Amino acid sequence: MNEFDELPPLRKTTISGRVQVRRARTVEQIQRAKKHGYANLLERVEINDRSSPDYVVSEVLVFLMRETKTHNNRALFDKLFFVLWQRIKRSFPWYIPGQDGTDDSSQLQMEDMVLDSLGALIASDQADYDEDLDYYEVSFDQAIKFDRIDAWRSVMGNAAKRVSMTTGDEEERLTAEVKTALTKMASDDFVENEEKIYLKESLRAISQLPEKEREVMLYKMKQYPIESTDPSIISISSILKCTPKTVQNRLKSARSRIKKMLGEE
Repeated sequence: MNEFDELPPLRKTTISGRVQVRRARTVEQIQRAKKHGYANLLERVEINDRSSPDYVVSEVLVFLMRETKTHNNRALFDKLFFVLWQRIKRSFPWYIPGQDGTDDSSQLQMEDMVLDSLGALIASDQADYDEDLDYYEVSFDQAIKFDRIDAWRSVMGNAAKRVSMTTGDEEERLTAEVKTALTKMASDDFVENEEKIYLKESLRAISQLPEKEREVMLYKMKQYPIESTDPSIISISSILKCTPKTVQNRLKSARSRIKKMLGEE
């Protein structure tokens, strides 16, 4: 065993208490980067062909970015972040090689949300270890897929955010709207197969939640805030006539149940 064999363990745990671990290929590439130096790595990060034996997986870039705070290598950090940014842009279904990018405002907003979300996590981690970034070291592509789904929900949901709350069949209507939106997304050509499966399984899991947890999830998916000081903005706590803390507890419990049903614990 040498100094390159051991890497600092991740800290994020699953619901069952198991600490997340990096994939074998990620560990091997990190060790290779440490052994041969950053100059060699920076040459290889420009390779976009995933079938190439010299392709550097994104999980390695996340690890090395996090590590720069120990040796204050800002130039390396900036280079790695730029490469990740380019890879994320290419992950969107509307990306066309050789073109500057999309002109669609909704698509641009989704891109910004995904990039900003990761940027905020990285900034938080640079200030003090952020466990939420661990999953990006475990499965970067999957983490970004889920971020894209969240961005899609947010952008598409904002258009119908303000609705009347006068009917007594609001939950039934919300359930139908959410189901319609998710079903449409799951059938769209640009959504990858893994995301389609995840969306369908998520909808099934939500439908099996206890009533009080299901209703807060539905309102949250429709982009209602948990609370609001603005009387013109309807909040979940005002709809359900309960405290924001109660809403947060129900959301936490609902998300925990959903993760168990989806096998993500």
